Amino acid sequence: MTKEDFLRAVLEGEKLSDSPVDKEKYEALFTLADYNLDGKLAFDEYFLFEVLMTGPDADYYIAFTLVDRDNDGRISMADFTRLLQMGALVSKYPFNLESDWATSFFGRTADATLDFAEFTQLLKGFEGEKLSQAFSHVASSQNGKISAAQFDHILTHTMSHRSISELPPLVRANIKKVLGDEISFAQLSAWTNVIHGLDRVREAIILASDEKRHPQVTEKEFLRTARRLPLADFTPMESAIVFKIFDADNDGTISLADFETVVPVKISKSEKAAGKVEAQANQTKSKSAANHAVDVRSLV
Repeated sequence: MTKEDFLRAVLEGEKLSDSPVDKEKYEALFTLADYNLDGKLAFDEYFLFEVLMTGPDADYYIAFTLVDRDNDGRISMADFTRLLQMGALVSKYPFNLESDWATSFFGRTADATLDFAEFTQLLKGFEGEKLSQAFSHVASSQNGKISAAQFDHILTHTMSHRSISELPPLVRANIKKVLGDEISFAQLSAWTNVIHGLDRVREAIILASDEKRHPQVTEKEFLRTARRLPLADFTPMESAIVFKIFDADNDGTISLADFETVVPVKISKSEKAAGKVEAQANQTKSKSAANHAVDVRSLV
């Protein structure tokens, strides 16, 4: 299989864009697959590549390979700068490479390098740092606060494509209702904590309603239960945001039904037990290479 054959296979008939980033991304995928570096893929090389693409860390592994251009197995500050240039952030909000967050990974003199495991932790915290820096950039000339419209713009240009696509539409549409039109960094931090902890919100609602033996839960009941969950230290501000998101009728209570109106449950436990999840995974496995190739850019 030639490089052109490979691109046709992973693109599944779609046309490769003219973007240099996209071209380089797919070139990197071919390099990953071309184990013996002879410029062609044998069947066993392509098969192993497909197996790799179904792995749980495939996105991170591709991103690491894409950025590690000298193939030394380490990511330097220069490599990380290259990663920044591949995303939309550079043209929208400046990113301070001398921030405490960046120097905690690369050191004050920027001479430290990261192995694969360390690089995955950098990427995990990258989105939050982009959000924080973008907020500071906008709010610095506005009394430390931003508008709901500015907040939405920051989300669009700092959150990954995956995070944006997984954000429930009703949550994003109601940012102004939930946070108002003058948003502080404390509110931004609380809101993002709630969004990243939606599973724990659901769990707390279920536990609180079970204790009362009826579905409606007040804010105090929710906060009391949520704070008892392991590794889920909800604050009063976060609890208030939960209610502004899910208490649609403003009666001071929320239920599991209210939660699932905003965040629909995609797959029930009974469906999982019946093996439908596995069947769905098998149906999409053949498209894994193309999907993971797109997901590389979603990391930044």
